[in-house]
Amino acid sequence: MPDYLTSRELFARLMPQKEPMLMLDGIVACDTASESGICGLTVGLHPMAALEEDGSLPSYALMEVMAQSSAAILSYCHHLTSPDGAFLTQGVILAVRNCVFHVAPVIPRGTEILVRTATEYSGGSLRRARIRAEEAGIGRILSEALFSVMILETGGV
Repeated sequence: MPDYLTSRELFARLMPQKEPMLMLDGIVACDTASESGICGLTVGLHPMAALEEDGSLPSYALMEVMAQSSAAILSYCHHLTSPDGAFLTQGVILAVRNCVFHVAPVIPRGTEILVRTATEYSGGSLRRARIRAEEAGIGRILSEALFSVMILETGGV
């Protein structure tokens, strides 16, 4: 399991999703200047609505994993740089482009996944980020896509 910058409690406050809809375990790395970072999850470590009966994760759920990673990194960067420590409270995915899945239909329970979010454009409330999910330790790419996101609201500490 990777070392996380965030406790599970802080991470849960960053995210609008709550268990069992929260799919990530925490933030591994974050660069506020570029609004980029890495989130992690271990399949089956926490309750997740998307899990199969055997604890595996269907590969289509990686789309939500990547979306949550984008939200987590942007919210954590905002939290670290805003004077009042506020989190982002609302955002919308405007588009997903060039989405590719490189995996079998299910990802086995216990698989550690790192999700890299690299913001390529930042202007006002708009962000464009290249997101890649990979198997930790071996770097095998599981999925990748280009997300366009609009930040709607901030608040809460």
